[in-house]
Amino acid sequence: MVLTPEAISYIKEKQQPIYLDHPPLSGANSQMKIKPPPVKFGVPKNLPDFTLHEEQGVTVYMPRGLEVVQITVELSGILFLKKLMARVAVGKKLGSCC
Repeated sequence: MVLTPEAISYIKEKQQPIYLDHPPLSGANSQMKIKPPPVKFGVPKNLPDFTLHEEQGVTVYMPRGLEVVQITVELSGILFLKKLMARVAVGKKLGSCC
């Protein structure tokens, strides 16, 4: 996983860990796709389903199995409407890991 410098600054301002939630599914039953996982502040409720990582002074919880995918967490938005977003490397697909 990669955290952009802007994301690191924003997370450190909030003084909380982050976690990547389980990726949502979309599409019809025959062609299910997994979207990039939502990024949330705090500690996940079901800790056994997550692995703990320290990235440049930031505590990150990732769903088990997702750590093998190259994910970039970046800051999106303007002014006071900022949020963290996960982006999967181009050409990579998320398998049904979770």
